[in-house]
Amino acid sequence: MKKLLSHFLKVLLLLFVCGVLLVMTYILPTMANQVVSEWPELAYAKMPILFMSESLLFLLIAGIAVILYLLFLYDRAKVFDYKFIKGLDIIVGFSVLALLFIISLFYYLSAIGGPGPLGVLLVGGTLAVLIIAIVIILIRSIIINGMNYKLENDLTV
Repeated sequence: MKKLLSHFLKVLLLLFVCGVLLVMTYILPTMANQVVSEWPELAYAKMPILFMSESLLFLLIAGIAVILYLLFLYDRAKVFDYKFIKGLDIIVGFSVLALLFIISLFYYLSAIGGPGPLGVLLVGGTLAVLIIAIVIILIRSIIINGMNYKLENDLTV
């Protein structure tokens, strides 16, 4: 049952990556072109905003790749391993980078006339990234405590 759920999660993550790739390659450039055609005065802001948005999506895909690697470690019963801890550290690093991109996008949009309704999404995205990073740090500390208990238990036996 454990492996079935893990495989199901892997399939869902791969489908999600396909959707993100579709958004990254087709939907975002189309939306950017529509915005520029409706508001030509924002043509200079098209490429920087598109670059930041696609960078965020690339970080998401890289984070999902690390999560898939962690699921493979989970399937092999190597949760209490330093590779698993290193993977969690990488995800936290990606979260910090995503947070920096979101904040820089917010400031860039503020400089060109205000983020408008997009500002609510940016604040929500910032909070979501912070919550994910804090939860992963908590999971990391729980696994490290489990590794210490396991090591202590192995030494007493």
